[in-house]
Amino acid sequence: MCRIFSFQFFAIFMFVLRGVLSQEYGTTLTLKQGLVIGRILKTSNGRDFYAFRGIPYATPPIGLLRFREPLMYPGWAGTLDARDYRSICPQWDSQGRMKGAEDCLFINVFTPGLPTTGAYSPVTYPVMIFIHGGNFEEGSANIYGPEKLMDKGVILVTFNYRLGLFGFLSSGDGACPGNMGLKDQVLAIRWVRENIDRFGGDPNAITLFGQGAGAASVFLHILSPQSQG
Repeated sequence: MCRIFSFQFFAIFMFVLRGVLSQEYGTTLTLKQGLVIGRILKTSNGRDFYAFRGIPYATPPIGLLRFREPLMYPGWAGTLDARDYRSICPQWDSQGRMKGAEDCLFINVFTPGLPTTGAYSPVTYPVMIFIHGGNFEEGSANIYGPEKLMDKGVILVTFNYRLGLFGFLSSGDGACPGNMGLKDQVLAIRWVRENIDRFGGDPNAITLFGQGAGAASVFLHILSPQSQG
């Protein structure tokens, strides 16, 4: 009797431990820039989905790159920890205090399933890219969770872009040409096109949507030839 009880207890313990470890250590994926590790989380209905958060899509816009067009992040050595959100872009909080960091150009990808074949095919999920609002002065990709959409069979992508002076200051010449925040968005969309098949997404089925300034940004991307293709 004791042996049976011990075996059952051990089996239950290993089942629970497996669930805890899967959420803690998640799963790894190979992108063009290198390996990433994400988390396995739960949808609103209790289904598993995969979350890869805080992936750099652009070289940090600091130093000589401040107020310049973003550059695609070249890559990293080893495995990038993409289990948690990273810094938001600089902005003022409700108390008039500055928060965030200039090294903020990160992208988050949430997918209900990952490819099972070695060639990252077939791609199965349509992709929705959300652009956050905030009057181009505040907000971040970390505001809204993916738990509802993950039950709808789509991949959700969110990202940060430069705000305020860092994103939209212009001197009217080459020293500070302006609209860096919108150019960040263009680069993020390009990053999605180049990498989304690794997450099980269809690069030919991408939809942009947004809230507030994010919705206005979607309209600008419809007009801009830089966002086409």
